[in-house]
Amino acid sequence: MQTIQKQVTAETYVMGVNSPDDGTIRGWSRGGANTNVIISDDETDANHSHIKNGFTDTWYTYAQNGTKHVNDTEITASNYGADRRKTRTILTLPSSIIWDPSLPDNADWTYDPVAHTITKDIDMPPGAISYFTNFTAKHDGTQSVNASGYSTIYIPQTNYLINDDGSVDMSTEKKIKSL
Repeated sequence: MQTIQKQVTAETYVMGVNSPDDGTIRGWSRGGANTNVIISDDETDANHSHIKNGFTDTWYTYAQNGTKHVNDTEITASNYGADRRKTRTILTLPSSIIWDPSLPDNADWTYDPVAHTITKDIDMPPGAISYFTNFTAKHDGTQSVNASGYSTIYIPQTNYLINDDGSVDMSTEKKIKSL
């Protein structure tokens, strides 16, 4: 009887945003109408210099399976090796956003008022290699806008994989930005 041996190497895949491994954090945006939100005069203050208090809009976040970069905190995407564990996504909200759990798509997020972050654990379906999720932001009237062009708002996003015992696997931390 012949014995066949195979060398197997385990590698932890993480959830992040695909980009070149060149030290630049590019971030991610859904694009199109989901990213470039055009607001009317009625949705700004009297001087048209700030988003009006109470204005709401939908934000999307994304992460995909891949391997860690060496030079930055994003990933190289992979269609193979997706981890079965849940992904914890933590978003650090800008000071100009008020968290309101009663708004659409906000019920599944947990808010930390001290850190001004929202957290959501995402259970990936078998075979899935990426996810989209969203929330509704409510503005407090302090976010500046540029009347002659786009104003960019960044939301730092951190992803971790969650172990079966509920602890965070710190070795899988990936920091990105949504815009």
